[in-house]
Amino acid sequence: MVELDGEDHFWEPGIEKDLIKENYLKSLGIKVIRFENKWVFEDIEWVLGQIKAAFNHP
Repeated sequence: MVELDGEDHFWEPGIEKDLIKENYLKSLGIKVIRFENKWVFEDIEWVLGQIKAAFNHP
């Protein structure tokens, strides 16, 4: 699962919520990778490369 994090994810309530959600998904065997929203707009090729690498896609 790919998660994009906006400003709300960098404050304590958002951080805690993300941690709970990520731990739950991991317990189901779902891999989670996260990116700041800005990277999608500033360097989409890097983001896509990271996604491919994380999921062992050639």
